[in-house]
Amino acid sequence: MSKLKNHFIKMFITTVALAITFSIICVNVYALIPDMSRKGSVELSLFYEGEAVAGGGLKCYRFAKIEEYDAGGYIDYKYGWVSELADCGLSLTNMNKESFAKKLQKIIEDGDYTAHSQTIDDEGKAKFEELETGLYLFYQTEPAEGFECVNPFCVSLPMLEDGEYIYDIDASPKPRPLQREVPSQPESEPESEPEPESEPESEPESEPESTPEDNTSSSEESQPDSSDNHNTDDGNKEELPQTGQLKWPVAVFGAIGLLLVVTGLVLRLTSDGDMADERKPQ
Repeated sequence: MSKLKNHFIKMFITTVALAITFSIICVNVYALIPDMSRKGSVELSLFYEGEAVAGGGLKCYRFAKIEEYDAGGYIDYKYGWVSELADCGLSLTNMNKESFAKKLQKIIEDGDYTAHSQTIDDEGKAKFEELETGLYLFYQTEPAEGFECVNPFCVSLPMLEDGEYIYDIDASPKPRPLQREVPSQPESEPESEPEPESEPESEPESEPESTPEDNTSSSEESQPDSSDNHNTDDGNKEELPQTGQLKWPVAVFGAIGLLLVVTGLVLRLTSDGDMADERKPQ
């Protein structure tokens, strides 16, 4: 009777452990698989020293999409170029570099591709909605009055944050005011000292005539002061929003390992109980 009771307890604990582990696997897998049919939005806010920078326009272009591929026994996800940019010559592995965004902007503008456009409102905001999943380039061709164009940057949609995909993203690129040219100071011409008036020399008596010496005064040449023009460039680099990893099997293997540990502990406890029952005197 005691053995049968222990057997039922062991089966119950094993079933509960399996149910908990399966639930953990399902939750992690579901959370780390992007919903490629869902659309999102990106809202940009432009402020300088606490004041909204209104006016001008922003553009965005979807240059990569999410693709499924067989990773050797399971399905994984990666980014791939859209068809029109498949032969652009850039590599997506360099996406977080500032030079990547600038080169991509030039390719899009030279190729006359159609990009989404939005005007920056009086609150310094522009929102792009109904965007498909993928990678987007944001850039500016019409800056606000008194400002330069913001540096181009890339955004992934959705964005992985704290183990969850975000489909409505907020970004805050930093506008840069126009640099005023500092006028160079004209070189000062050397001032020549006035020549002193020469006093006539009197001829001494009983002395032969002497030839007056020519009194010449040399003007000192003053070295003009030159002022260096320092052009400061206080432009800040834009942090691209980071893209999320699409590697979900790590969570699956971790949950399987947890299941094995729990099962081993259950078997160890039940085995100790059976041995204790066998040692009892009949």
